[in-house]
Amino acid sequence: MDQTLTVNFTCQHASARFAGHFLRQVVVPGAALLDRVILEVEGAMHERVLAVKQVKFLNAALPDDAFALRATVTGATVRFDLTSGTRTVCTGSLALGPAA
Repeated sequence: MDQTLTVNFTCQHASARFAGHFLRQVVVPGAALLDRVILEVEGAMHERVLAVKQVKFLNAALPDDAFALRATVTGATVRFDLTSGTRTVCTGSLALGPAA
């Protein structure tokens, strides 16, 4: 049986992740978004993400945007979409394993 996860969050503009980057058009780095996706999935599923199977960044994400993470877990695979408003920011899949 599939499990679903829905989480809403923001990435605060004051975060140290943005220091010195993208001065003219501040964007949230893809690595920061993927970190947050992994953190949310691990916390909700009580399992560890072992690998990023696939990720595709489709649109830029801006600081202080409201994000919605929707994930479906089937077996050891998590498929996710991260949106902001009507824009799909990224989509992908992760491999899960037992928490250490």
